[in-house]
Amino acid sequence: MRFRQLTAAVLLLAMLAAVFSAGYAEETKKATVFRSAGNIVTLGRYEQDNNAGNGPEPIEWIILDMSEGRALLLSRYGLDVKPYHAISEDVTWADSTIRTWLNDEFLFQAFNEQERNAILLTDVKNDAEQGFPGYGTDGGRMTEDKVFLLSWAEADLYFTGGNLAKLCSPTTYAISKGAWTSSSYLADDKPACSWWLRSPGLDQNDAIRLGNIAYRRDDVSATRNCVRPALWLSLNDDII
Repeated sequence: MRFRQLTAAVLLLAMLAAVFSAGYAEETKKATVFRSAGNIVTLGRYEQDNNAGNGPEPIEWIILDMSEGRALLLSRYGLDVKPYHAISEDVTWADSTIRTWLNDEFLFQAFNEQERNAILLTDVKNDAEQGFPGYGTDGGRMTEDKVFLLSWAEADLYFTGGNLAKLCSPTTYAISKGAWTSSSYLADDKPACSWWLRSPGLDQNDAIRLGNIAYRRDDVSATRNCVRPALWLSLNDDII
């Protein structure tokens, strides 16, 4: 009897050790993948397959940059279709409706409380150096945001792998919302979409978008361009 009890205890300890080891390996793998630029990671959930019945899907992000214990993430896909601003008028990022949506509805819909706490409040620059050279339009005041769109300068900095690196495909949900798709270019083996940047276009009621492989501009009220949220994430948080 005592031998059987001892054997059972040893087996239980072995099982617990295996579970702990597997959990530790998974956590180590997760922590490692979040610490290399170019890696694809998951954070938060958002409707993507246009089937609300099975709930929102995990959001995939590309790590664009690493700096001082934080990572800059950009959604891998065009997650939704929104106008840059609700009406056609002169506007900057600071007063745009897309900024309000990203930092309110999207932030609370896509992330739980722990994830929101790990997303850093970021000083978002909108000076002339962030905009397209030669346009001369007003980028507006600097803002503090948890979620934002890339500027022209940031997109130009991070997409250094050639023009094709700028391509992005929309989710099925975004297509259902009216996303424009290319007949000439593919991203992830799917027709590429155009996606908003936060920088103004040639006119103050325009904003820059990446369509196909070129920087273009569209009226801020256009309803065909995808949203690729960007954020800085703390790598010192327990979720990593």
